[in-house]
Amino acid sequence: KAEELLRQAQRLQQQAEELQKQAEESMQKAAFRGEKAAVSKAVSKKKKQARITWKKIEGAEGYVIQYAAKRSFKGAKKVIVNQKTSFIIRKLKGRRTYYVKVTGFRNIGGEMIYTQASARKKVRVK
Repeated sequence: KAEELLRQAQRLQQQAEELQKQAEESMQKAAFRGEKAAVSKAVSKKKKQARITWKKIEGAEGYVIQYAAKRSFKGAKKVIVNQKTSFIIRKLKGRRTYYVKVTGFRNIGGEMIYTQASARKKVRVK
């Protein structure tokens, strides 16, 4: 009987540890989702390309950059960048305005969690 009680206690302890781990993960997810990305610069110094710079997000494993010729981001293209805080988008059409936004991502407990997207930034390509 003592062994049975010991096994039960061990199972309960494992369940408590799992619940604590799940609670920590959900707190991390909520905190990370609450973060907001911010594009600090979007400039075009060379023909047919634009350099995008954004603020680093604490804990982000990478960033998704979306860019499109339309304000609504219809037909937008995505680029995934790891750890950098700037990126040069090439092969753009010259003398056009593009819109850019950035989102951070992180893998928590095997699930990809994304921050809020930044406000869209306008860049006129040379």
